[in-house]
Amino acid sequence: MKLKVSFALTLIALVICASVPAGAQYGYGSKSEASQMWNIRTGVFFTSGSTLNNVEFTAGLEYLLPREAARGGSNGNFSLSADYTSISTSSPTGDKRVTLLPIFLNYKMSSGNSWDYGIGAGIYWAMDDIPDMNITNRVNFAYTASIGYHFDPNWFIEGRYMANKHSSDDRLIGLEIGYRY
Repeated sequence: MKLKVSFALTLIALVICASVPAGAQYGYGSKSEASQMWNIRTGVFFTSGSTLNNVEFTAGLEYLLPREAARGGSNGNFSLSADYTSISTSSPTGDKRVTLLPIFLNYKMSSGNSWDYGIGAGIYWAMDDIPDMNITNRVNFAYTASIGYHFDPNWFIEGRYMANKHSSDDRLIGLEIGYRY
């Protein structure tokens, strides 16, 4: 189990490290709004399926790629996001908690200074099977949609929807508060 968590954290770190040099070529690093490239967030996921708990804690990190990486100078940004949640599930050997890491490549658009919305695709990476959510493979394709409200230049709230091929069983609906730096 420790090896799997270490591997997951190493993979996330490599993805982030591979994308950081892209910000340097666009002159980021000043104290302007453009240099605010990280979102850190925490909140709850409401699970579907017959999990033991319908509400689970989550924490996540998102790296915003430079706006110039989006074609045509649009008001959108690509981002890489990774979240952590631990799902309470039942199994033939008894109840257990299984770590689930949703990892996504997102595209977010902003509407003025307050609202943003986005879509993304990526994976659900489960450290074990989650039979209550019909997740029997460790790595599954997944998709996401989000809407967020920035009530301060740095603070925001965000609602998110995530699912994969069994959306009636494996969807997560999130409500999170976050900080951009």
